[in-house]
Amino acid sequence: MSISKFTTLRRLVQRLRDDLRENDLILLFAYNRTGKTRLSMEFKDAGKRKNRKNPGGKPDTLYFNAYTEDLFT
Repeated sequence: MSISKFTTLRRLVQRLRDDLRENDLILLFAYNRTGKTRLSMEFKDAGKRKNRKNPGGKPDTLYFNAYTEDLFT
């Protein structure tokens, strides 16, 4: 395991998406106010972008957050 630095959030999301092709699960830990929500939103948006692997732009991510959790409790 190594530590990597990413210059943009989009590059980090691309790395996570690439890693998910090889692994079933990625556990990500971050302290408060480090951008977890921004990261999750960018991850979700990346799954909706039209590209070579997703020509129709069909969403591939189920987004879950505290607001969604409150809706189901």
